[in-house]
Amino acid sequence: MNTDLAVIFPKSIARRFNRGKAFHILPLPLALPPIEIQVHSQTQFAADAGIAWLRETIHAMFHQPA
Repeated sequence: MNTDLAVIFPKSIARRFNRGKAFHILPLPLALPPIEIQVHSQTQFAADAGIAWLRETIHAMFHQPA
């Protein structure tokens, strides 16, 4: 695959997308501040199994223990 496109992802996400080693993962030449990721859902969907799965999956992808 040839492309002139580039994308910036957190390293953990880039590694997940690149499991087949189709892309080159390079460090940024500058430091970026940490970002805060929050997941919000309406209370009417709190008991929905699909929404619960999505919240847990996002948490697992982005959670970094202190």
